[in-house]
Amino acid sequence: MKQPQYSLEQMKERFASQPIGTKILYFPSVTSTMDAASEELKRKTDHGTVILADEQTLGQGRLSRRWASPYGGVYISIVLFPKKEHVPILTRLAALSVADTLMNVGNVEVDFKWPNDVLLNGKKIGGIIARSGLGVHDEFWAIVGIGVNINTNVSLYPEISHIATSLKSETGSELSLQVVVESLLKSFSARYKEMENGSSLVADWKAKLVSLGKEVTVTHGAKMIKGVAASVDDSGALIVQTECGAIVSIVSGDVSS
Repeated sequence: MKQPQYSLEQMKERFASQPIGTKILYFPSVTSTMDAASEELKRKTDHGTVILADEQTLGQGRLSRRWASPYGGVYISIVLFPKKEHVPILTRLAALSVADTLMNVGNVEVDFKWPNDVLLNGKKIGGIIARSGLGVHDEFWAIVGIGVNINTNVSLYPEISHIATSLKSETGSELSLQVVVESLLKSFSARYKEMENGSSLVADWKAKLVSLGKEVTVTHGAKMIKGVAASVDDSGALIVQTECGAIVSIVSGDVSS
C-alpha cells in the first residue's frame, strides 16, 4: 500500500496565516486536482484554497491533453480570486514559482518553453494549466494547476521518457514532496505579492524562455506560423517575425524549433 506523502496537519499549521494555503484539501488519488478545485469553487471556497494529490488518474494539460501523474510527482491546484488585469499573469507566476522551488530544494536551474512548460536539461519536468472566468457576483476567479515530476521514475513511461524527466532522474536524489510543496506555496505567495504590487513578472519569465531569438514553428490548430521568436509582450503573447517580415502576436499554440 502506498504511503501518504503529506502531513496535512503540519501543512495547515505552517500556512494558517498565509494568503495561499490557508485551506488545503488533500487526496491520495483524484481524477485531477483541477476537477477537485472546480468542485470547491462551486462551493464558494476561499481565495488561496489548495488542492493536493498523490496521484491523478486523469491529469490535465493544455488543450485537453493528458498529463501523466503517477505517484512521486507534485500535483496541485490553487483557487484564486484575482483582479481582472492579473489573470493573464498567473501562468508565468506559477512557472516562476516552480523555478524558484526547484532551485531552493534541488539546486537546479530550469528553463521555460512558451507558453507553459518547465524544462530541465532540455526535457519537460513540469507544466502549468490555468483557467479563469467570471463568477455569479461578477468577481473573477482562476484555478492554477501545477504538475512537477519530482521522484517520478519516467523510465516506466516509454511514451514520454524521451521528452520528460524528473528531479530524481537528473540529480539522483529523492526529496520529501511535502518540503517541495511547502517551498512552492511560499514562492507562489511571494510572487503573487509581487504581482499585486504592480509587477507583470515578464522580465524574470522572459529571461528563462528558451525559444527567444531562434527560428520556430508555432502550431495553433491547423494553422502554422514560421519565423523568429522575437519577444513576448506584457500579456504573455509570443511575438514572431515571420519569414516574410511580418510581426505576429500569438496568444496560444505549440512551439517547435
